[in-house]
Amino acid sequence: MTTGRLIFMRHGETQYNAEERMTGRADIPLTSKGEEQGRAVGAVVKHFEIDVLYASPLQRAFNTMVLALESAGGAHNHLKNADGTWNINQRDSLKEKDVGIYTGSHKSELAKTNHVQTYDNKLPEGESNREVVERVLDLYENEILPLIKEGKTVFLSCHAVVMRALLVVIGDIAAETMHEHKVPNATPIMAEYKHGQKLSSRVLDPASFKNKAVVVKRPANKK
Repeated sequence: MTTGRLIFMRHGETQYNAEERMTGRADIPLTSKGEEQGRAVGAVVKHFEIDVLYASPLQRAFNTMVLALESAGGAHNHLKNADGTWNINQRDSLKEKDVGIYTGSHKSELAKTNHVQTYDNKLPEGESNREVVERVLDLYENEILPLIKEGKTVFLSCHAVVMRALLVVIGDIAAETMHEHKVPNATPIMAEYKHGQKLSSRVLDPASFKNKAVVVKRPANKK
């Protein structure tokens, strides 16, 4: 039996998150709370054998992954490069949805407009949810799913709308209402597969892993 996993998460908190501002492609750093959230994910990922890393190149997503890996007690040092950096595949297709002229604006500003959230609507100079799903689907089908079919466990760090897009791609939520789905910071979801077909998915709440004894979980096909 060939089994594989996809573990994916949104980044930790940023100042824009705390202020309820629309971040989009702005490269905003983590707050101290966001850094702690990233470290807390280490308590989760040290329980799983991870084979491949993917992240958005925006610093909030990339650094959340690094903090999680560094806090996993050396469980994933096999994923480091010779110079000690992490071997993370950065992909532009994992960047947050482009919110165009509303980048940095408070969410209340959008509420004052006549913009209607639909799958195909886009903000001026920005992207639609459909466009985000399409670019995420392309990466999933061409890079991530083939790894899962090989029995690999992929760990991925991204953004709120990209998380929603991934949930659409794996069949957990509907595309047309994806904008209604809440995505908490630094709370991984794990999807499990058999022969490339998703069997189940569940939230991996870092708080529930904090005091768990470490028993590394490997897909059934691994020895």
